[in-house]
This record gives sequence, C-alpha cells and structure tokens, in this order.
Amino acid sequence: MCVGDEILFYERNGERTLRVEITALHVFPSFEALYAVFPATRLGYDEHEIPTASPEDMERYYSLYEQKKWGVIGIEIRKKP
Repeated sequence: MCVGDEILFYERNGERTLRVEITALHVFPSFEALYAVFPATRLGYDEHEIPTASPEDMERYYSLYEQKKWGVIGIEIRKKP
C-alpha cells in the first residue's frame, strides 16, 4: 500500500462502490499514539461523538496484542470520481 494507490470499497449487497486514492499514510505503534496526533473529526467521528471518542473504540477491530505486534497505519484518502 502506497500513496497514490487506489482502493475500491464494495457495499456488502454489491449495489454501490466507492473508489478512493490514498493521499497519506501515518504509522504509529498504537491507536493511542494515533489519537494523540489527530483530532477525532479526522479519524471519522461525527461532531456529536467527539466527547466520547477514544482509542479503545478501535479495540473491537484490533486487539492491544495486534496493535503491539503489527502497529497501526492511519490511511488518508480522497474520493475519486
């Protein structure tokens, strides 16, 4: 995965797709480190979710063990036409 690569996201029902371009990659040892650098709005949270936004939110997807073993990559994207 590199800056400039494209990712194509598919809806599970296959009706819609979203094509994006990777604009930046940010490598961190954990989500805690990533959250310390970026505001919650840049991490995908809506304004009403900001008061409760926490790196622990990501543990349902990536355990602390996985974060320690593999690290974390923040992927910035831009929607493609």
